[in-house]
Amino acid sequence: MVSLLTLSTPEMNGAIEPLDLLFRAALLAGLGSRARSVITTLDTTQINHLSQRTCIDAGNPLLLSVKATQQRSLRVFRQSPTATPDSNFPRWIGTHYLPNGMTAHSITDTFFRNQTAAWEHTLAFAKSADRLAQFHHYHAILGLKGRIFQTSYESNSSDSHWVTWQLDRATSPAEAIAACQCAASLDAIQLLQDLFGRSILPRSGPWSLSCNLDASDPHLKLGTTLWARFPEASRKHQRMAAIVGQMGGDSRFGEALYKLLDSARFNHSTRIGRAVEVELCGDRAIDLEFYLSVPTL
Repeated sequence: MVSLLTLSTPEMNGAIEPLDLLFRAALLAGLGSRARSVITTLDTTQINHLSQRTCIDAGNPLLLSVKATQQRSLRVFRQSPTATPDSNFPRWIGTHYLPNGMTAHSITDTFFRNQTAAWEHTLAFAKSADRLAQFHHYHAILGLKGRIFQTSYESNSSDSHWVTWQLDRATSPAEAIAACQCAASLDAIQLLQDLFGRSILPRSGPWSLSCNLDASDPHLKLGTTLWARFPEASRKHQRMAAIVGQMGGDSRFGEALYKLLDSARFNHSTRIGRAVEVELCGDRAIDLEFYLSVPTL
């Protein structure tokens, strides 16, 4: 059995190559002999800083994530070397490697300032999923409170089509969540305050709100990159691990993965913990996803 402590032991900062980090992360996730195949799917020439950056990736083309309710597994997000037909839409490919040998894939397109193109792309996205009515419903609510930011779907699932709006500075997350007929904002804010170790001002964004077009009842994700503003210190990953444990996930794996990535930081200003999404359904938070940056050379 691979020791979590052995693999997460810090080495000289900057001494671990990105693909080696990914290999070690795969071992931590319990992939065993499949760990090597994970990195062979990534060409080292693809590990370059992005020409277009967002506050989520900060120009980093490789991210990992930890979900609070799940046991250890490897979730990898990389920018596709093949852009979408419109080069203004960077495409992120997500792959979820499970220890039982199964994999799941997601595709996320991110939009910048061209909202006309974003509208046309999202309209086609919703139409192809036969979810036009649901998209129009949520856009009528959130279109005046922000802008279309992302579309995302799982390629091997027919019920996981998401559209994300980036909220404007005048809109609080509680206001946007309530407008979507969801009563879980207090639960979400409390979890984020536990993660940050301090209270959150109503409009201390940036915030995003994702809506599942396939759900019969409101199924949302509240996202923020406020986490990236906190410097890397032990309390940052300890708070994340505590929430993972609280939600029923593998807290030891989550903290070990974070510490592995942190051990490879070659720049003290680099942030490993970049963004977090709180998944909401009904009147409670049902999951969180923590996005971690893989240091690149």
